[in-house]
Amino acid sequence: FISSSHLHFAKTSLLLPQMRLGNSSRSPTIAGLVLEHLCPTIQNILEDGLRDHKLDLIIGQRRNHSWRVVEVSTRIGKCS
Repeated sequence: FISSSHLHFAKTSLLLPQMRLGNSSRSPTIAGLVLEHLCPTIQNILEDGLRDHKLDLIIGQRRNHSWRVVEVSTRIGKCS
């Protein structure tokens, strides 16, 4: 992914054209790279070591999902 994305953005050194290259609606190449390579990689990182189920006091066990990791980590509130 890194070498492919580097080659994609190396087509120009100017900021505005690079911004266009990063826009998935104008550049389907970057959309394909992100959806096919970056997203699965991030999901694998989030799921690494994630237990299959979480104990819930009301409903018993419920399945863990990588999206739940994102939700919890982006909550606004106190950090400990």
